[in-house]
Amino acid sequence: MFVELFLWALVIGSWFTLLLLKKEDIKRYMPAALLASYLMIIYNIFASNRSHWEIHYPIIPALDPLFISGVFGVFPVITIWVFYFTYRRVFGCT
Repeated sequence: MFVELFLWALVIGSWFTLLLLKKEDIKRYMPAALLASYLMIIYNIFASNRSHWEIHYPIIPALDPLFISGVFGVFPVITIWVFYFTYRRVFGCT
């Protein structure tokens, strides 16, 4: 029960951090986050078929081979934040 609540908090809570960004920045980096999430979904399906790992607490049982809290929660949000802080800022140069 606690594990499922924690996973749901990761899914929902991570998206609330985007409230700190401007709407234009989110719209600018969202395609990269969606592409990265799509590639992560493909990797999760491949890894599930090859038995790379086993998910013991799926929060959506119909999507069992996917790590939902990572693919739809934390992963795209972290991608947006990484692009926000690093795009056109190579080695600290602006």
